[in-house]
Amino acid sequence: MERDITRSLFSSRVAEIKVNWFKNREEMLGVLPQVEGAVEEYITLQKLLSQGEKMTTKILEEMSFLEGAESCSDHLILTLEHRYSEHTQLASRQRTVQELIQGKQGDLDQWMSQYQAAFSSLEATQLASLLQDISSPIDLGPPSYVPATAFLQNAGQAHLISQCEGLEAEVGTLLQQRRGALRGCLEQLHSYATVALLYPRAVLLRHRAHLWKQWLEELLCDMTVDHCQQIYRQYEVQFAPQPPLASCQFLSSVELALQHQASETNTRVLRQAERVKAEGATVHACEEQLQEIERCINVFLLENPEQGSLSLATIISSALCALTRRNLVMEGAAAAAGGQLVELTSRDGAWFLEELCSMSGNITSLVQLLGQCQLLPHDLDLPSPQETAQTVYLANAVYTCLQELNTNFRQIIFPEALRCMLKGEVTLETMLSELDLLVEQCADGVSLQGLADALHTHLRSAAMGLEHEADTHCLHITRMLRAQYSQLMQPPGGGVDSAGQDSPKMSAGQMLLVAFDGMFAQLETGLRAAHREDDFYGGATGVAEEIFFLKRLQTIREFFRLCGSFAQTLSGTCPPAAEDPPPSNGPVALGVPAGVGLPGKFRGSSGAAVVVSEEQMTRPIKAFTAEFVRQMLMGLPTQTLGLALCSTLSALGLDLTAQVEAKDFGADGKVSLDELCKQTVVQGLGAGRLSQLLLNRGTVLASSYDTAWKKLDLLRRLEASLDAAKVSLQRTQLHITMFQWQHEDVIGPRTQHVLYWQHEDVIGPRTQPMSVSPPPRAIILSSMKKKLYKLSQDEAAIAALQEKLASLEGSIEQRLKWAGGANPALAPVLQDFDQTIAERRALVARESQRTSQLSWYDLINGHLGVRVIEARDLPPPLTCDGARQDMAHSNPYVKISLLPDHKNSRQTGGVKRKTQNPVFEERFTFDLLFLEAQRRTLLLSVVDFDKFSRHCVIGKVALPLSEVDLVKGGHWWKALVPSSQNEVELGELLLSLNYLPPLEDSTLTSSEPSSCCRTDMCQGSDYG
Repeated sequence: MERDITRSLFSSRVAEIKVNWFKNREEMLGVLPQVEGAVEEYITLQKLLSQGEKMTTKILEEMSFLEGAESCSDHLILTLEHRYSEHTQLASRQRTVQELIQGKQGDLDQWMSQYQAAFSSLEATQLASLLQDISSPIDLGPPSYVPATAFLQNAGQAHLISQCEGLEAEVGTLLQQRRGALRGCLEQLHSYATVALLYPRAVLLRHRAHLWKQWLEELLCDMTVDHCQQIYRQYEVQFAPQPPLASCQFLSSVELALQHQASETNTRVLRQAERVKAEGATVHACEEQLQEIERCINVFLLENPEQGSLSLATIISSALCALTRRNLVMEGAAAAAGGQLVELTSRDGAWFLEELCSMSGNITSLVQLLGQCQLLPHDLDLPSPQETAQTVYLANAVYTCLQELNTNFRQIIFPEALRCMLKGEVTLETMLSELDLLVEQCADGVSLQGLADALHTHLRSAAMGLEHEADTHCLHITRMLRAQYSQLMQPPGGGVDSAGQDSPKMSAGQMLLVAFDGMFAQLETGLRAAHREDDFYGGATGVAEEIFFLKRLQTIREFFRLCGSFAQTLSGTCPPAAEDPPPSNGPVALGVPAGVGLPGKFRGSSGAAVVVSEEQMTRPIKAFTAEFVRQMLMGLPTQTLGLALCSTLSALGLDLTAQVEAKDFGADGKVSLDELCKQTVVQGLGAGRLSQLLLNRGTVLASSYDTAWKKLDLLRRLEASLDAAKVSLQRTQLHITMFQWQHEDVIGPRTQHVLYWQHEDVIGPRTQPMSVSPPPRAIILSSMKKKLYKLSQDEAAIAALQEKLASLEGSIEQRLKWAGGANPALAPVLQDFDQTIAERRALVARESQRTSQLSWYDLINGHLGVRVIEARDLPPPLTCDGARQDMAHSNPYVKISLLPDHKNSRQTGGVKRKTQNPVFEERFTFDLLFLEAQRRTLLLSVVDFDKFSRHCVIGKVALPLSEVDLVKGGHWWKALVPSSQNEVELGELLLSLNYLPPLEDSTLTSSEPSSCCRTDMCQGSDYG
């Protein structure tokens, strides 16, 4: 009950409170909007008050400013209008300058593209094909009037024959002259291209257009006065009338060093030529002599099949024993040389590898001759002579691979690598950077030489039965490096995909590196084959291969480093000063005269310009070869030859086991091969297997064969060395010429340094001494300009004569047609006459096309050349004009203009009489800027000429020049478009177009239209 009472009281109290609470809420809801409005009004008033105060303050400041201006006669406000006018003018001028700069940038971009397009045209194969096509005099064939000679004489028109003969003679003379002028132009262009294509990439970066474009771009970004003055100072430094003395001294010292290299190479050429001449024989004569001796040996073996084979084999075995002793002597000398093996040469100056390869080749030739003898093995425990001969062949193959490595490097890799370095081949630089990064990442902070030394230690430890974890770790690093290197040499997406499509082609840099690496891989493959036949190194061959893989990488990186240094020097870029002396196989300073001092930034370690010679750049390959021979091949040829000799002596009947067991082991314990050979001869004579007479004959034949082979091998090596020296001399001379051309403004005119050739009967006759300093570039360009001018004159004269000759031919053709109506026997004559004319016109058109192709390279005259060549299948006049029903053939000519300036640029060609397939061969020129030419449209109209009525337009061709590569030019067949609503087939027009920048003009040529109507007029045209 108390709970209920309490609840009742609580409920009544809540009811009382609720009434008051709701009342209070209603009052609050009514008052709050009023408060909110009042607050907003207050805020608005406060903002207005604040703005008023600010405006008041500003007005007070302005009043104070104006009061000050009234009281001061030189106040700034008095000059405000003038200063604003100046600011407006400056801003307008700045915008104008920016527009001019942007326009100049467009011009510079166009000039650079023309420059690059010109050089790409020089690199194309078209120049070589043109030279090959015009290398011989032109064959004109029979004159066009010959088939109609009898007809004209019978018709009393002998005067036409005389006129045709005269015109044919003049045309033939002019065509031969044009062929000679064209050949001269191409030869001059080829001479220029031979040197100009060697220009390094730095030449383009130093080009005025490139530098100006770079400065203009910087100026657009910052057009302040200080920046303008800074750019102007750079211009003054770059194009100063007098270059800095340090730069002049550096360039002069480089040139002198190159001249010194050329002189040394020329001396080597003369020395090799003297040696070739002193031999008094030729390779061909020695080859014939060797073949004759081989024929005599074959006859000897056929006449004496059993005893002759045994006798000759015995003599050859004795000769191989002598070669074994000599081989041991040479291997001993090579082993004694140690690390200086790369410098080891014979008394004649031949490198040790040449002597070893010659020795190996001599042994192989005798073993091959031994294989012609019919020998049967006696001791079944020994391999047969045929099996042991294979080991000799494989050992010789390794030496051959080494020799090919050095030869192919000089002939293929070195020139291409130097060209890529000079040109700044991006793909090659990328590949070399990736190779350096790969070595740095995989080598775990150890250099390649350190890894090689660790593997050498591992090899020695393995031989003694010891294993070190550090050495095993280095072997693991090397194998991982080889795997990564193999992936680097693979093209992107290597192999063939599932769809059977070829993978992307390798880049130029990757192709060069793959070719370079492939020569080492071939050597490694040959060595593995030799070791499979003769386990010379036992189980250590794999570790040795890893060692020489590291040396391969060292060789490749070192060569490209030296090559890059030489390319940098040829570009005229001063190498950084060297604080320490260069290594023995690094670049050295050459040929700097006493008293010529260079600043530190232009000096090598010896104070002179650093110029790497070819011998120094090939030294890494030589060092690899010497190390490979010393570590991998020393003793291998002797062992294989000894095995082959033992097998041969056993086949000759000698019991080797008994000879060895009979040896007194208390003495040396070794059996001499010479003693074994003597025992073989004694036992053979005693047993009757050998005949003294046949031994004597075999001795003469084997000795003659050996002498002839050595003579042939010597001549081949001498001629190869002479050819290599001549190629090296030519390359050095081209480098000198290129260096002088790109720095002729600094070096200035040079005194001719002439290298006179001797022994022309050996190295070939020369019409003039070979000069290291050829004519300056300006002289070559001037000569090209003169020849091109002469070529253009011949072209105009030929066109005029062709017009006269075509008129006579048309007259003869008309007479043949008239006479053919009454005499059908003249139909074959007319057919032969038309065929002869067609062949002659085709010949002239081909010659004119070759001449027009030369204009692709004519960057001297500076005009755009457009040639209308020919038209074909033109419609008869009836299709264009119904009033011309009596006309069977047209009299077409070409009108040409550049839109939109139609009236001022219109030009007209000559009329071609009575033909639907006219050959025009006409040129037209227009003077206009290159950028303006790109905004024009070329309009060509083929018009039918009528002397007594209006001319009828057959068709038109509109060619927007913006769609044409005006630098390279081209030839096109264009379909004629009708000029009215009558849609008919109007034939095609062949034209040629190209732009030649310097003179800023363009040329149009028309050759041959077709499908025109015939008229009855025989008179000349009123046009043309």
